[in-house]
Amino acid sequence: MTSLLDAISNLPLPHLTFLGLVVLASLAVHAWSIRGVQRGRDEIGAALARDGYVVRSIELRWLTRGPFPDMRPPGVRNSPECLYYIVADDPSGRQRTGWARWRTRWPGQAADRWKMHWNDDRGAGRRGLSTMQFATTVLLGAALVMTLLFNVLARVR
Repeated sequence: MTSLLDAISNLPLPHLTFLGLVVLASLAVHAWSIRGVQRGRDEIGAALARDGYVVRSIELRWLTRGPFPDMRPPGVRNSPECLYYIVADDPSGRQRTGWARWRTRWPGQAADRWKMHWNDDRGAGRRGLSTMQFATTVLLGAALVMTLLFNVLARVR
């Protein structure tokens, strides 16, 4: 960690400024993404509640299309769609599972309707990765790449 801080502190001011701007831009985009995911979960939960459902869980899923073959898997190629796996009790009290696709949007863009698909088969379960599994995979990959990059930079000096 000390060598990383030394490498950063020895950067020229223009490079350091650029690095700071990249970090700030990345944080802003990440915060916007997190808010979009929360907004989707809230919108879907509210719509299901209006229809008489009691939502037990709404879980964001990654790297799967669920039952939507025309959808790009979330987490791949900057997909603008979120896929949620839902467990809810219908108005008659029967537990149902299903999938909701919700399209994120840029500020000022008209909201797209979300699409719901209820599983008819009790055996149809979750697919893809949970958010925790996906984040762990991405963070471990990023840590590996950064470690390799800083080792190469340390040898160049």
